[in-house]
Amino acid sequence: MNDDAISAMLQEVNALVDEYRGRCLWFLREDSYSATSDEACRVLGH
Repeated sequence: MNDDAISAMLQEVNALVDEYRGRCLWFLREDSYSATSDEACRVLGH
């Protein structure tokens, strides 16, 4: 993946985290966002 694709993917994952933080991802801090593709994969694995 190129840097633009990774950046776009991280933005999508972070938007998903915002949407579901209160229901499914309650254990993530309010300021917790994925900064790398590995972190995004861990969040999606939950």
